[in-house]
Amino acid sequence: MKKKTKEKILKGSLCVLTGFFLISLAYYERKLERSPMIIANLEENNNRVYQEVQKEDLLNILRNETGVVLFVSSMLDASKFIDILYDYKDKYTIYVYSLRNDKMELSLNEEKAIVVNKKQSKLYDELIDYLGAYADNQVFVDEDGSIIRTDYKVIYTPTVLFIKDGKPMYSYSFINEDISNEELIDIYKQGFDVLKNGYNS
Repeated sequence: MKKKTKEKILKGSLCVLTGFFLISLAYYERKLERSPMIIANLEENNNRVYQEVQKEDLLNILRNETGVVLFVSSMLDASKFIDILYDYKDKYTIYVYSLRNDKMELSLNEEKAIVVNKKQSKLYDELIDYLGAYADNQVFVDEDGSIIRTDYKVIYTPTVLFIKDGKPMYSYSFINEDISNEELIDIYKQGFDVLKNGYNS
């Protein structure tokens, strides 16, 4: 067999193996993300502790329920935030929704202009309207450390939102995921205090 033919066969085999590996990795990550070990199926006194929210149910929950909504990009990345939130949840239901498929993707080009790589979903638009002042403006940090502000509204993930009778009461976006457990506990205590006592506590 000629050398070039052997090289072609070897390259083809490597491409097939690489493709199979990437597909397997994506499937495994998806299975982990949906795993009841991580979210949604834990039981406490026969009541569900965490409720993983489906797209079609999210707005109804936000407009009518009392509890805590955690917006995430990945259940795996959010485990720390959920674990500590569970410890301080009191009697409230914790709802979790992944924005991974809904959020807009922006970047900066060489001229520092905003480029929309992926448009946000209709649901995301409705969430921004619902959140109002609780939604953040998208910002970028340039290579020199300067802040580039945009007019695009965004829900950073993870974001924890405390709602009472369908109204947002307190929100915190974890832009820095290196936040300490003590800081998380303080944020959650403030949120639950607002749910219980309002803003005059």
